[in-house]
Amino acid sequence: MTKPSPYNDKQYKAAKRRLHGQPCVDCGNIADTVDHIRPIDTFPPGTPLNVVNAPDNLQPMCIRCNSRRGAQYRNRKHARKSWRNKTYTPKRLPTPSQ
Repeated sequence: MTKPSPYNDKQYKAAKRRLHGQPCVDCGNIADTVDHIRPIDTFPPGTPLNVVNAPDNLQPMCIRCNSRRGAQYRNRKHARKSWRNKTYTPKRLPTPSQ
């Protein structure tokens, strides 16, 4: 069974209609998207969509700010993942010449 998309949820679509046209929380321009304050992938598997798409987890954003925020989140997530996978290998110090 495939996991349902949080973007096809009735609650998300209703919030998107309700928040459309409000000021973007970052820049103040007219919002044309809805942003999840807590990213979707930070919820434990099996979390009900009504929790993921709760009104207090959604905020109005313009596409530009939402894209920037998403890219920053993905970059931070990738950096943490890369850092965890690296093994520490100390650099060899040059031996003193005799």
